[in-house]
Amino acid sequence: MNKRFEKSKNNKGITLVALVITIIVLLILAGVTLSMVLGPNGIISRSKDAKEQTEQAALNEQTMLHQADNFINEQLNEGENPEEPPKEISFIISLETYTEQEGMTWEEWVNSSYNNNQIVWQVSGSSISATVASAGLRIDNVTSTDVIIANYSYTYTASHSGGAID
Repeated sequence: MNKRFEKSKNNKGITLVALVITIIVLLILAGVTLSMVLGPNGIISRSKDAKEQTEQAALNEQTMLHQADNFINEQLNEGENPEEPPKEISFIISLETYTEQEGMTWEEWVNSSYNNNQIVWQVSGSSISATVASAGLRIDNVTSTDVIIANYSYTYTASHSGGAID
């Protein structure tokens, strides 16, 4: 039995010095870890910076997409200005001045509010005509689909079926 006791006496456990050194090493590692996580250039600080940069990049991307959308819409609607009213122009039929919206055809003009002078013109087939007293009037050399020319003087032909032409 003595031999057994002697063997256990020779087995040495952890000494107090080894325990203190282990605790010191663990404290140093904990300090370094805390510094890397919480420090000014630590993981948490860098993650906050990355979050702010991501939000700013998303905002910049939305702004650029909005600008690109506006540019595309402007290019598609080039020449169109919905705020600008259509231009009114005038033309003459045998010394009588009429107005119309630029680019109107004779048929569009006859059926519009611009056709409001004393003589009411009508579309008859492809010709433009009116009846005054007992005379029929027809504008010469135009069809209902022709575009009215600004500042142009048109003439009409009158066919008389009795009575006077005013």
